[in-house]
Amino acid sequence: MTMKSISQKAMAQASIVRGACSCAMLIVTSFLMMNGSLLAQAGAKHMSIPLEVSNNRGNTTSLRIGVHTMATKGIDEALGERELPPVPPTEVYDVRLIGPDPDIILGEGSLVDLRPWRSGTAVFSERYRILYQPGGTWPSVSVRLPEALPHGITQLRINGKALAAGDSAVGLPPSVTMDIVVDFDLTPPHVTVSPSSLVFPVSDSDTALPPARNVRITPSMDDGSWRASASEDWISLDRTAGTGEADLSVGITRITFAEGRSSGTVEIHIVGNSEPTILPVHVDMTTAMQPVGAPATLSLRSVSPHPVDAGHTVRVEYETGVPGAVTLNVIDILGRLHATLMLGAFHYPGIHTLHFSTAASQLTPGLYLLRLVAHQRIRISPLIVK
Repeated sequence: MTMKSISQKAMAQASIVRGACSCAMLIVTSFLMMNGSLLAQAGAKHMSIPLEVSNNRGNTTSLRIGVHTMATKGIDEALGERELPPVPPTEVYDVRLIGPDPDIILGEGSLVDLRPWRSGTAVFSERYRILYQPGGTWPSVSVRLPEALPHGITQLRINGKALAAGDSAVGLPPSVTMDIVVDFDLTPPHVTVSPSSLVFPVSDSDTALPPARNVRITPSMDDGSWRASASEDWISLDRTAGTGEADLSVGITRITFAEGRSSGTVEIHIVGNSEPTILPVHVDMTTAMQPVGAPATLSLRSVSPHPVDAGHTVRVEYETGVPGAVTLNVIDILGRLHATLMLGAFHYPGIHTLHFSTAASQLTPGLYLLRLVAHQRIRISPLIVK
């Protein structure tokens, strides 16, 4: 039986014996490149793994396998898939990707096999098949993986053997196919921070800034690249970007604050995830003199963004007219308390801001009310979490 006579259905079967090559060894050297990372181009997510296949006679073929949001189970020419001519005579070197199952329709084969990105499923496996003929006798077989696999691939198996980064595998006749099973975990990368929040106590009698605090940044992947930014100009960072696990030094740039608690945030973004990790930063200001009074002016000036997505940070701007104690909390339309953002914090007259996380406050999507209370006066503003 010649390779040219093998039908697509037969290609999906187990290995095929050809008497003329019963004592031959075939060589296939596969180098999985390290740049198969999760990408988003023009709204399309994809992960691809280049493969370099060669024999020991100087013949080389480049293949590519992976997943793509625009891919189907057939030939997608827009993604670089092209059906190849029929398999040449056995003595001619040839390598191609074929469908391992009847529902993968690649015709005579292709140099690229991209499968559909499984929407709503982060963890799944895909099986790919290489059909090869070495072109000649006495070739050898060697499959070697690179020193590192891209993030998002949890395991790769060739002909049933699990291979780690840097491992090699050997294949022998009578097989003329190699099955590659790739286990994907496309869960977006994320960052954890420790501690989860910072508080800097200061007093009007202080003459020096409090010492900065170290926050441990831990990406979900060892080489994850991240960047940090502060919401307020009084928050200082010793760096704005990093790679992998590292300490971020967070401090404050001044000691003059309104009496009570002033709040800001540090946002940590990791490449591959648009949702940041929020680190709340608070300054608790105390003073020896605490005048008591009812604010002549009391208003909730703005709430932004509004509506706000669940899990995001909200900025509240409010104004007090004279010194006094201020409380700000979140209630629902039935008056039930959901979160206390500030309790009896003393304020001097002026415009103030407060940042809080809807996630930390455990606010699920719905309609809430921000209630600002200062010495028997109340101001209400709606808050929609979507």
